Amino acid sequence: MTVSAIEFSRLGPPKLQLFAMKCDKCGELSPWWERSHCYKCGGDSLSEFELAGKGEITNYTVVYYPPREFLGQEPYVVG
Repeated sequence: MTVSAIEFSRLGPPKLQLFAMKCDKCGELSPWWERSHCYKCGGDSLSEFELAGKGEITNYTVVYYPPREFLGQEPYVVG
């Protein structure tokens, strides 16, 4: 699912979804932005995996200089 930062923020709970990448070879979960390989086994086949929707934000940052796809939507928070 690809949406703009603004559209995503408007989805809000309970429509907010959390995703990770799951290794098709060993089942290890990786951060959603890691799409190239598994850190555990080195496998190169990862699938999007929906998490339970419960968790704790441990870090966040405010994006002032976004990638091209999000230009005009700054600043926004990523956690």
